[in-house]
Amino acid sequence: MTGIGSEWQSLNGIWATPNAGTGEALAQRWSDYTMEQTLNVQSGDALGILLRMDENNNGYMAQVRTKDQQIKLQKIDKGNVSTNAFTTLDLKDKGITLASNQDFQLRITAKGTDLNFQVDTGSGYQDAGTASIASQGAIMAGKIGYRTGRSESGTISSLTVTGDSSDVLVQFPVTAEEFPGCSVEDGKLKVGNGVLAVYTEKKEGADETLLTERSRFSFFRSPKLDIGDLNKVDKAIVSTACRGTGADRGIIYDIWMNGECLGAGSARELKGVGSYSGTTNYRQVYYNSYDVTGLLAAGDANVISALGNSRDDARSILVQMTVFYTDGTKKIITNSGVENSGWKTLDGTNAFGDDGSEISTGYVRILHDNINMEHYPVGWQQEDFDDSKWAQAKVTFQIADAAEGTGGSILYPFSSENVLRLETNEPYADILEMPILFIKHS
Repeated sequence: MTGIGSEWQSLNGIWATPNAGTGEALAQRWSDYTMEQTLNVQSGDALGILLRMDENNNGYMAQVRTKDQQIKLQKIDKGNVSTNAFTTLDLKDKGITLASNQDFQLRITAKGTDLNFQVDTGSGYQDAGTASIASQGAIMAGKIGYRTGRSESGTISSLTVTGDSSDVLVQFPVTAEEFPGCSVEDGKLKVGNGVLAVYTEKKEGADETLLTERSRFSFFRSPKLDIGDLNKVDKAIVSTACRGTGADRGIIYDIWMNGECLGAGSARELKGVGSYSGTTNYRQVYYNSYDVTGLLAAGDANVISALGNSRDDARSILVQMTVFYTDGTKKIITNSGVENSGWKTLDGTNAFGDDGSEISTGYVRILHDNINMEHYPVGWQQEDFDDSKWAQAKVTFQIADAAEGTGGSILYPFSSENVLRLETNEPYADILEMPILFIKHS
């Protein structure tokens, strides 16, 4: 039995973030600023503007709602938007009326712990009110962006963000690469359904031939794991889960232990569990467990590595290793989602040549594997690989709501065999008879 039940140290997921390691620049340039834009709220009667979004996907959303003439301020924690607004600005009380499918201008000034809003529907800017973030985490630096729900969409036809020292941080025209998940059509930035797009800027002095990092591909490495005396180890289990299998309709990562591939996962999540019987209605987010006892090395010469790819804006991976000892005790050696876990990530955009294009059948869309060996970190799965230039892992999205129960999304052990990924030189005729889903033929 390799399932670990509810014994997860953390349910937080990690993923590479574009241009990771720019925290100092973020604080210097993205503290106080003014954002002026021309918006058009289209489907869903709402469009969210992201403010003060930090590297961990914490920040704030100002949702402009044309149906009830409000701007609702909501806290964002690790990419998850709070269901409750901490401030609601009633536009009708200010004599402001917004309409869907009509352009209007919105000016937002972030100064200290205050967010001020002004609206221009054609007769000049009118003050719409000020919201304080002092009691909402007081995030003092972070970028801008846009967010929509599943039925919401909108366009931005002009945008200028000016820093406190009058330097221009963002200015039209913009590209889709700068707002991952969005597109540019007829000179306008189009924010489609179900998007969370934080502005991504290219590093100064960067190689102009490099693709803009979009982090749909991500490399992961654990810190060196000290197992101690192998003679005292009864069993060692690596358990993995991910978020994003629903959007990608399948597995999204491969995982290794000390350079040996364990398999691929997780299985596609299952929605509506129990809904037909009427007893429950929740989502099973599967995790896979692997017995790695025979792959361990004595001391700290142990590293778990993984490679993920996903289109889902909420993509993330969770890895935990639990060691069971011969004296009946057990210990969680690593959990990638805990604070200061020591895990590292590397954006895989240029290693995989991810220019944003996809392969689509109408039912499923997958990313191209256009591997560029000039940027591929050869040997990255090995214990002795030098990852000193990789970024410290950032928590992105929580994998599931809980590790047990029958409500919301629940981490659940995958009940079938783990998917293997094997390399073989066998003839194709023999391969077709093998009960393996993923095979690399060399």
